Amino acid sequence: MSQAKMEDIISLCKRRGFIYQGSDVYGGLSGTWDYGPLGVQLKRNIMNLWWRMFVDERDDIYGVDAAILMNPKVWKASGHVDTFVDPLCEDMVNHRRYRTDHILKDNGIDVDGLTMEQMDEVIAEKELKAQMEIR
Repeated sequence: MSQAKMEDIISLCKRRGFIYQGSDVYGGLSGTWDYGPLGVQLKRNIMNLWWRMFVDERDDIYGVDAAILMNPKVWKASGHVDTFVDPLCEDMVNHRRYRTDHILKDNGIDVDGLTMEQMDEVIAEKELKAQMEIR
């Protein structure tokens, strides 16, 4: 069986009324999507199922619907600023960025306890490369 390319999946979703590029009729807006009639229903079904499983069916969780755009003090107080960091490295030829920890794990190296600097050193020492998918 052949693997479908992302472009093929997007094309099918557009034809079937699931999604469209954001502001498509006005030239589009890169990186955004609008939901068509079927997409709205699918999204709603997934959200309802998720909410039921992770909020309604648990006694230790309370649902909150908050804005993504917040005062930076909120992100600092929640620990997002200090603790949520994805170690990235950049391919100097194609300028793509890859998760450093994923490159190491893909090559059988345990990253637990390594600092970002130590991860960079291991990649340099072993001359590791990201495993790129061929399109």
